[in-house]
Amino acid sequence: MQYLKRMSLWCFIIIFTLLGLSACVSTTTYNNTDTVIKKVDVKQGDLQEESSELSGQFNESENSTNQTFNITQAPTAFNLSLYSQQAATQLSSLTANFKDWEFQNFPGKKQTRYELVQAKQINLIKATANSSASMLRKRLALDPKNYQSVKMAWKVVEKAKNAQITQAHLDDSSMRLVLAFDGDKNKWAAKDAVLSELSELLTGEPMPYATLMYVLCDECPFEAVIHNQKTSRIRYLVVGKATGFEGKWQFLKRNIHEDFVKSFQEPPGELVSLGIMTDGDNSKASTSTWYGPVVLE
Repeated sequence: MQYLKRMSLWCFIIIFTLLGLSACVSTTTYNNTDTVIKKVDVKQGDLQEESSELSGQFNESENSTNQTFNITQAPTAFNLSLYSQQAATQLSSLTANFKDWEFQNFPGKKQTRYELVQAKQINLIKATANSSASMLRKRLALDPKNYQSVKMAWKVVEKAKNAQITQAHLDDSSMRLVLAFDGDKNKWAAKDAVLSELSELLTGEPMPYATLMYVLCDECPFEAVIHNQKTSRIRYLVVGKATGFEGKWQFLKRNIHEDFVKSFQEPPGELVSLGIMTDGDNSKASTSTWYGPVVLE
């Protein structure tokens, strides 16, 4: 009897943990994408904003469970069909303009708002979180031989105050670039295997073998590797700070293979998804960030 009680308590703890960890997918359609920016120039791979945006408003509230975002309605000028997706040298066409990206929502969490913005032949995303957490992602199936690096520009408009990725109850970041990988799940600890099974039961998706997140942290050393407090299969790599850089475009280019080995002490497997995420649910913060094209090379 005591054994059953302990097992029941353990299962309850795991399920409670999953409410802040697991994700379910929403791919419904939203019709209002009338968000524009006056002028954005590209200089040496970075983005320089020269005037303010004119932002259209969503008809639904940001905490609606029916939030949608019709990314396929990007203007013809940005249509990725203009690019060949066959050659590895044009790998960037898979992700650069946010075509066919989808929402990934977290059970019990209010959703972050993501808006598609047209900016002088470039598609941008404006992410706004208000005590919320959800992700925008692109599903992939890329062999490690077919990718090497990732680059992206971002600009924090309003930082997530009190966010601290080293503490579970404050684990938020104004900017996250999220890479999920496949691998041999027989290597997992028993706890992670159970979490994955319960995640699939609750959301229809198991946990990826490993998730590498590029994040911001004001108190952390540059390139510090930080383990997620809930599972060892999610690890953060610090690529910058929010404080002191609000309103300024920043740029990263990272070697995915080197960063994965540094974070997980093994080579990466198949890249199964790429995402961006702005969240303020744990620290109860409001935060807003612009994302430039995410490019794989």
